[in-house]
Formats: sequence, structure tokens, C-alpha cells
Amino acid sequence: MYLLLFSILQRRVLWRNQWIKELHHNGFTVMVQHLLAIRISNRFNEN
Repeated sequence: MYLLLFSILQRRVLWRNQWIKELHHNGFTVMVQHLLAIRISNRFNEN
């Protein structure tokens, strides 16, 4: 029972790591950082 749960968790972690690698590869994080930078600059401009 515990082994089954452990294998499921391990597979999920591996899948998540692969997903993160795919996002990095696609430049998704760059886009998010760009959007965050725009949001921060807009907030500074409002003040």
C-alpha cells in the first residue's frame, strides 16, 4: 500500500519536473517575468 502511494507520488513529482522543464524550454517563465515587470512598473507609475 505504501509502496503504491510512494510510486504515485514519485511519478507525479517526475511529471511536474518534466512540465517545468517544458515551460522553461518554451520561454514561459520569460513571459511571466515580463508581465510581472509591466505590472510592477504600472504600479509605480500610478503612485
